[in-house]
Amino acid sequence: MAGLGGAARPSPSPRARAYVRWTLRHGRLLWVIAVLLAIPALARTIGLYVHLKSEVEELLPRKAASVAALDELRARMPGLRYLGILVDTGTPQNLPAAERFLEDLAARVKTYPPTLVKQVKLGISEERKFFESRAPLYADLEDLQKIEERIRAKRDETVTRELGLELDETPAPSAIDFSDLEAKYRAKEKDANRFPTDRFSSAEKKLSLLLIEVAELTTGTDLGNELFGRVARDIRDLGGTERYAPGMRLGYTGDVAIDVEELAALVQDLTASSLVVIALVLLSLLIFYRWGRSLPALLLPLGLAVMYAFALVTLPPFSITHLNSNTAFLGSVIVGNGINYGIILLARYVEERRRGANVEEALATAVWGTRTGTFVAALAASTAYGSLALTQSRAAPHRLAGPNGNEQRGHTQSDALDDGSGLQPGDAPPRPYRGRGLAGQFGSLLSRQELRSKLDRIRFLQTAARGFAHLR
Repeated sequence: MAGLGGAARPSPSPRARAYVRWTLRHGRLLWVIAVLLAIPALARTIGLYVHLKSEVEELLPRKAASVAALDELRARMPGLRYLGILVDTGTPQNLPAAERFLEDLAARVKTYPPTLVKQVKLGISEERKFFESRAPLYADLEDLQKIEERIRAKRDETVTRELGLELDETPAPSAIDFSDLEAKYRAKEKDANRFPTDRFSSAEKKLSLLLIEVAELTTGTDLGNELFGRVARDIRDLGGTERYAPGMRLGYTGDVAIDVEELAALVQDLTASSLVVIALVLLSLLIFYRWGRSLPALLLPLGLAVMYAFALVTLPPFSITHLNSNTAFLGSVIVGNGINYGIILLARYVEERRRGANVEEALATAVWGTRTGTFVAALAASTAYGSLALTQSRAAPHRLAGPNGNEQRGHTQSDALDDGSGLQPGDAPPRPYRGRGLAGQFGSLLSRQELRSKLDRIRFLQTAARGFAHLR
């Protein structure tokens, strides 16, 4: 085969030619097998993404002190997040209708499982009863002493009068005077008097509110999405606010609503940007190859390979059962890396075809000419991703989760990056990993003390730079 300037071009090896002939001869059978294997692989891949966990602690080692502290916080304070349903009545006359609507919705929400909703609140009646029955606990010590002195004085005066020992004839007061203390604490009630009917309602602002306390403290969005979806369905079943009075509007507030809204906006932005990127990539491929069949030739094998990759990690010894917010992006990573080999191979094939070679000769030359570069690139990528097996963080691709939600490997130096905070005062923070040789030196660089020292130096230099810039 002639090259540039008439020089002989290297020809494919006999093994490459034999491999191409065998592939062409059994092409239909290979595709049938590939498609059949793709069916369970697709099911496994969908299963991983269906069980996506967005909690922050899914990115940390299970034994990390911060994860243990978060579990302890959940046990002590299970409910710290709220979903608020806010009704704008439009006019003060619609306030009773808004309260009826929220009462009907609250009755439905109270039937939700306790794993989803802890408490439903329409007002402050429970808090007011609690405060009023325990009001002396919230009084100042000096005022309690004054009350005791006045009661003792009234008692002594009454006993003296009953025994006829009084020295003057002035009539005794009918009751003990606490008006000054009452006025003092009534002045402090102005915030509580914002709700004169004990409902989260305001005729002045034309608003009424229902608060739903989430049953569990979570750093993810699954529980909030489930609650938000059920509430939205119940509102739709009730006919919305228009069924109770015209001119009213409905809105959401609270932690759950903010999380759901931010996630929806993020998904919308990612979807739009992904579609734009995909369109530009496909257009670039068509412009480069100038061959319509290049897209299925690249994308079909790539799609099968991605499904096989996800399916394999669900089998032993990995036994991955779900993804987290970091490993969920592995699909795009695998596609981005995997398409490189197809682009190189197809470019070589198209080049040979345009030189006049037949299909078998072009394939043999493409396979033989790209084998070394493809193998080295794949080996480099495998080594890079395989190095993540040395970490304990579940954000690493191999640390997705085992069948019981436990990570698959032992303790490593990633604990050195944990803040070491816990709720038990006697607990000591975990010691950073200290390996031997080069690994030990690398682990020492990641210790908390040295890392904080380096960060402090960086902050000092940044502050000094801003100061000098200001002087100039």
